[in-house]
Amino acid sequence: MSKVNLTEREYEVMEILWRNPKPMLASDIMEVTKSTSNNSVHHILNKLMEKGFVKVAGNVKVVKSQSRLYAPAVSAMEYIVMESDEIFKSTAKKFDLKSFLFCLTKSNKSNKGRNDEIINDIKNFIEEYESNGR
Repeated sequence: MSKVNLTEREYEVMEILWRNPKPMLASDIMEVTKSTSNNSVHHILNKLMEKGFVKVAGNVKVVKSQSRLYAPAVSAMEYIVMESDEIFKSTAKKFDLKSFLFCLTKSNKSNKGRNDEIINDIKNFIEEYESNGR
């Protein structure tokens, strides 16, 4: 998967799948979106499968026919990494990690405990990175 290009509706479907711990039917996804028809949901799911973001996780019998269960093939964290990688590749300037981390913690000013958690995660990462010989 090289370039990440999710439309607004594709992203909306991905968010639904990421929030749901179990695979979902297209009709279940449609109920959550409420703004998309069943045909549109199927079209979006097919596009997401083509892009490698969604997979068929099984089939279940619904009334008299078999229906597909859909699950994310890419986690939300993997998506964030792909998006970040794409942004950093297209940026003319060298990536400024210090500014990035500042923005990350600045956006969480209302939640001081979360900032402490981020800082501890960074410290743990550095320790692991150094102990594994980089």
